[in-house]
Amino acid sequence: MLRSRFNLDVRTRSLVESIDRAAKAVHVRDIVSGREYDDHPQVDVDAVLAAPIGERIFLLDVRTPQEFASGHIPVAVHIMVAEGWWF
Repeated sequence: MLRSRFNLDVRTRSLVESIDRAAKAVHVRDIVSGREYDDHPQVDVDAVLAAPIGERIFLLDVRTPQEFASGHIPVAVHIMVAEGWWF
């Protein structure tokens, strides 16, 4: 529903392992299956950071506080979601 209504790419049960800005790619791990893959998201982090505040997309980070503290996109908004909330 979020994709069709708001054109949002929402992923749960996934963890971004690394970001390659030069290749504009992220390395993702599915936390349930363990499958790892590279993705090329439609969002360009540098473009987001360069956009005027009123024109930026909204980035919501729902990882644990420890994961967020270990590294995040500077304009991301963090909210804590309890583990297992998707069940």
